[in-house]
Amino acid sequence: MPKSRQVIITILDDEPTDELLNLALLSEPALAREWENAEEDEAWSHLAQLPSL
Repeated sequence: MPKSRQVIITILDDEPTDELLNLALLSEPALAREWENAEEDEAWSHLAQLPSL
């Protein structure tokens, strides 16, 4: 892992609407089916070695 890292943070001033919150909640099960598998775990495993913020 390289010693230097860059991070981009976006701060949103707008409050999320109920519609956006509901859409996020409805999307969660579908995304979980796609993401919760051994292939995804392997693809993201390098992040487990990063220091906590």
